[in-house]
Amino acid sequence: MQITKPEDVEPALKEAMKMKDRLVFMDFLTDKMENVYPMVPAGAGQNEMILV
Repeated sequence: MQITKPEDVEPALKEAMKMKDRLVFMDFLTDKMENVYPMVPAGAGQNEMILV
């Protein structure tokens, strides 16, 4: 499930919560200049995430 606009977040979350019989992967597209934390640099491991 790919979410591209802020107004699509809530409906997508509601739809995902209805799916009780499977795993749901949600891909939130954001502007590359936004500071979204935690960040994991490209090619880095989860233990290398940036928290601030």
